[in-house]
Amino acid sequence: MLPQIFVSYGKAINAVAFQYIEDGKLVNSPLFGDKLVTSPTFGSKCFNASNFAAVVFKEVANNEYVTRVSGAHALNGENEGLISLTIETNAGCYGPFGNVRKNDIKFEYSFGPGHQFGGFHGLYSPYNLRSIGVYINPISSLADLSTSPQPQG
Repeated sequence: MLPQIFVSYGKAINAVAFQYIEDGKLVNSPLFGDKLVTSPTFGSKCFNASNFAAVVFKEVANNEYVTRVSGAHALNGENEGLISLTIETNAGCYGPFGNVRKNDIKFEYSFGPGHQFGGFHGLYSPYNLRSIGVYINPISSLADLSTSPQPQG
């Protein structure tokens, strides 16, 4: 479960960090991306961009979970990499963070109901996030199929 996501952004997504629950305790991830300014918050690193957002999933105790991750990538120019990020849960939408321009490549990862979102992976440079992907928790029992969306038609 993710109680918080921290996003630093300007013309691109400069850095992200996560807070997650492990063995009943809150754990801070390392900072991924821009690491130019020091602070005691995340491994002596701080966010260095014109905008910062601390996304707090207020309904984690009430089973809030990620249902969709979307955004855009720029393939050339000074902001090459991830330039926009939106995270949606069953309880709300957070973002978009960053900018989307006309020729940027949009992406969208959608998950079924329940906790199919497993986490993030990606690449980063010293200045920004280069790419982002997701891990999936597949349905683990036939009982989970009764909560899956049915085809419309």
